[in-house]
Amino acid sequence: MNVISSFSGEHAFLSNFYFSPFTDTRGLRFDTVEHYFQAQKAVKFVDHEVIRTSGAPSEAKYLGRKIRLREDWEQIKDAVMMYALMMKFNSDPKLASCLVETGSALLLEGNGWHDNYWGDCWCEKCENNRGLNKLGEYLMFIRKDLQL
Repeated sequence: MNVISSFSGEHAFLSNFYFSPFTDTRGLRFDTVEHYFQAQKAVKFVDHEVIRTSGAPSEAKYLGRKIRLREDWEQIKDAVMMYALMMKFNSDPKLASCLVETGSALLLEGNGWHDNYWGDCWCEKCENNRGLNKLGEYLMFIRKDLQL
């Protein structure tokens, strides 16, 4: 089985940090999936807007860790991620085509920062803890839908 285990280089478009602007149903523009995802955590609209309009996706991620989270965040975070990914690929035919071109490859968000929910960390500390790879799973779900 073909495996894409790094969302960098030629597969950087799979990353939530990839510049892929889209407008949500409220008419708000987001530069990346990361900006959208982190902004949705916010209880206060001012925090949402600071994250949404922040510069680099790494800054959005940093800011998302500093705000008060919505009480229901753990219950809705998967739906938020799926929505953002669908917006990313449905808003850009070129990105959708790139995703489809990954064929039947396993999309594995391999990482070294201990993210075993959205990905699968390959570090020594996590070697016995298989990641859930939710990001990869959602990308493969969207790919299958686009292939129809």
